[in-house]
Amino acid sequence: ERVYLETRRKTKKIAIRGIFPGARVVRGVDWQWEDQDGGNGRRGKVQEIQDWSAASPRSAAYIVWDNGSKNLYRVGFEGMADLKVVNDAKGQNVYRDHLPCLGEQGPGRSAPPGLKIGDQVNVDLELEIVQSLQHGHGGWTDGMFECLNSIGTVVGIDEDHDIVVAYSSGNKWTFNPAVLTKVATPTNSAGFNETPQQQFAVGDVVQICADMERVKMLQR
Repeated sequence: ERVYLETRRKTKKIAIRGIFPGARVVRGVDWQWEDQDGGNGRRGKVQEIQDWSAASPRSAAYIVWDNGSKNLYRVGFEGMADLKVVNDAKGQNVYRDHLPCLGEQGPGRSAPPGLKIGDQVNVDLELEIVQSLQHGHGGWTDGMFECLNSIGTVVGIDEDHDIVVAYSSGNKWTFNPAVLTKVATPTNSAGFNETPQQQFAVGDVVQICADMERVKMLQR
């Protein structure tokens, strides 16, 4: 199930700490390896985080004990914890608000309002981030450079919830919705709001948008 998250530039980046290379550990609550560690309370050092099995990546730690013994131990495999941290070490950096809440079922947050056909959007993230987010969502080609810091119009939403955006050049590109930022619809010189989502009633006086390219895109 898809989970909608804020863009990375809107959340805080932090380093996580715990059982990572360099950490000092002792045997934990699920220990069942006799005295490989040299005895209860003896310490060892984490050398590397590894896979306990092919189906359970990064669920074990390779330890060198102070007595010289070395072995691989479970750290998360099927919920098991052979080790307990004494002196933690720095792990990778993560985006705090993108982490799931332990024990929480389903998406960790409510989805933000989705984009609709007719919405105006832009791409204002760094190129490397955009290219990364586009994997599995239509990819990235050199022709898409026109989209960076340019305003386009949403003209379609596919079955995967990816967004099709049209630009004044006439090109249409498919985006991961996480790449796009909705922009406020400008008003024309007469003060009329040009957004197509406003409500109309019989007898209303209206004005057609003066932007010919935008009219053509919306009329397709």
